[in-house]
Amino acid sequence: MSNLRIDRRRELLLEAGERVIARVGLEGATIRAIVGEAGMSLASFHYAFTSREDFIRRLIERHLVPRVVPLPEGGTFREALTSFLETLAAGDASDGEVTATLALHALLHDGLREIVLERTAADDARLTLELTALAESHGMTWAVEPQRLAKQLNAWRFGSAVRGALLRRGTTSAEQEPEQGEPEHEEGQAPAERDASAEGDPPTAVTACVTMLLALSRPLTVIRPPAPTTTPEPGTTPAAAPDGPDVR
Repeated sequence: MSNLRIDRRRELLLEAGERVIARVGLEGATIRAIVGEAGMSLASFHYAFTSREDFIRRLIERHLVPRVVPLPEGGTFREALTSFLETLAAGDASDGEVTATLALHALLHDGLREIVLERTAADDARLTLELTALAESHGMTWAVEPQRLAKQLNAWRFGSAVRGALLRRGTTSAEQEPEQGEPEHEEGQAPAERDASAEGDPPTAVTACVTMLLALSRPLTVIRPPAPTTTPEPGTTPAAAPDGPDVR
């Protein structure tokens, strides 16, 4: 890989760093682990980045970019909300855990915190516009400020990503170190499948969010201006109202 341009080399190292962080967390993403994942030498890393801190900063800037979601076309308001949130959730599922890990790290370090705050404000503003446009395209409006809804949705997305990362690592640890006396499962049935069949499929987070948003929406009311009134000219008699129907 010695013939790679520096921008391509940097891109491959960043991608390798993302995989390492997703697997072992930021603490385990050492320079040696990153170059090992990328199949490069230590010299290649130091040629592309000035330090590990420089590498992490570039990763943060790469991840904390507002995700643009196209507005769904057609369908009911419920269907449009569901499609919109599912698209957001799908994007978060692909890299949300790495993004949450990097954001938490940045919030605890001066010089990186400003990047997170700036990108978060931009993401809130983008989502505010999308929620407003989505509601208006279906003749609806929000009973609360769209800015508040956007902040709540983004907080939910961030919290879900953090929780998913913690649960995934906890599940991995539990699988590697099974507890003694754990009951055996039926052959061909995984623990998760057994639990789901016993307890039923609970509502998804997207379904819960759609229900919340529907409760906070209302039909858009069009305020019509009053009909213009005519002032009779001096010396004229206003026209009498037409007689009503004869009901005798």
